[in-house]
Amino acid sequence: MLSTDVEEFKRERPEGVILQEGACRFCGQMSRIETLKFWEQEDVDEAVTELCDCPEAKLYAQKKKRKERAHKAIENKFSKEMREKYPPLINFLKEASDMLADDEVTGVAVDVGNGLKIKMKITAKGGDFCQ
Repeated sequence: MLSTDVEEFKRERPEGVILQEGACRFCGQMSRIETLKFWEQEDVDEAVTELCDCPEAKLYAQKKKRKERAHKAIENKFSKEMREKYPPLINFLKEASDMLADDEVTGVAVDVGNGLKIKMKITAKGGDFCQ
């Protein structure tokens, strides 16, 4: 998430952080937040949306965070060699995880062959699951 990026960058290079104003894409609420100097207005608005308290923005931020966690889990599940050898598979899994987070599908199962099977779903309590 963009706000996390700012916090990490701020610790390393505080001179690269400035205050900018942006708007939530859902409710239009304006906020002034710390951003990186090189951010475009679109990035500022995205960060403001992630931090907004309106119900739509909260749901959006939750889904975005879930997608980012899923993408990271997919990257971590496969070795660098496997990711380089099968980039379409990795991209497919990331796309499928996005569909899960957006409630477009309830689960995904892929049999890659050679005994490799991948299952993804959202648990009843709303947690992510990938094996």
